[in-house]
Amino acid sequence: MHTEIGVIPAKWTLQELGTFTKSVSSGTSNTMSEQGVYPIYGSTGFIGTKNYFDYSGPAILVARVGANAGTVYRVSGEYCVSDNTLIVRCGDGIIDDFCFFQLIFKNLNSLVYGSGQPLITGRILKSLMIPIPEQKEQNKIVKALIDIDKLLNGIEALIVKKKNIKKGMMQDLLTGRRRLPEFSKKWDGKYKKTDIGEIPSDWTEQQLGDIGECLIGLTYKPSDISETGILVLRSSNVGNYGLKFNNNVFVKVKVKEKLIVKENDLLICVRNGSRNLIGKCALIDKGTEGETFGAFMSLFRSGINKYIIFCFKSK
Repeated sequence: MHTEIGVIPAKWTLQELGTFTKSVSSGTSNTMSEQGVYPIYGSTGFIGTKNYFDYSGPAILVARVGANAGTVYRVSGEYCVSDNTLIVRCGDGIIDDFCFFQLIFKNLNSLVYGSGQPLITGRILKSLMIPIPEQKEQNKIVKALIDIDKLLNGIEALIVKKKNIKKGMMQDLLTGRRRLPEFSKKWDGKYKKTDIGEIPSDWTEQQLGDIGECLIGLTYKPSDISETGILVLRSSNVGNYGLKFNNNVFVKVKVKEKLIVKENDLLICVRNGSRNLIGKCALIDKGTEGETFGAFMSLFRSGINKYIIFCFKSK
């Protein structure tokens, strides 16, 4: 049937969250104790402990105020909740986990208001329209979603494990602590001391400036920005696994030939307001040839950049 939130099955009902919850209220626990045994939860999750608990049983917590406003998570057992967090307790007719997944699906962050101090209120939550099937179907839906969560958690754990293996292998191979079979046969097994530590006796130590060229990017004015023109690669175009193309900037200016990127150029973030972005790098692919890069970026151009990028990503 057609409803104000879209089409839902005919046997489902559409209700405001406030009609099927026992309560939606702010937490009251603010006193912490170093020796406490009961957890205190806030807008960022676990924030401390207390000597006695204020709440018990399953509940859904929603960050009420601050940068995390709208974040949803579940708690159970005996615990405390700070006043910057809303507590949602479900009533009869709806399963806690089903309500939790509905709130996740609602993307509560999009309902937050206020620029100085982002906020979401209990009144906003209570007015949310939620489609509800009978409890048997709720249980089936929850089981399917939990099974997917378990699968994703397993995949994420495997990815972390593989990343750690790669880090260890990079460290060993790039420092010469591990040699590939065809090269270890020719090596005398000795190391020599250099400015960057010990390296195999048959390796050399060189400065980047001796094996390639380092270029500083294009400077342009706000008035040069256009919907068309040449793409200016910036820190927002450097992802964890290569180039990405969102939040793009195009300019209509004359660009020097040496500032036009080529395949296998190494793009590096060298200046940024965020410390975490400094040093992030990516190889230019063939499809990005012909674009340029901004003044907060550098470009390293050499014949061995496919090797150099791994050096840049190592310790």
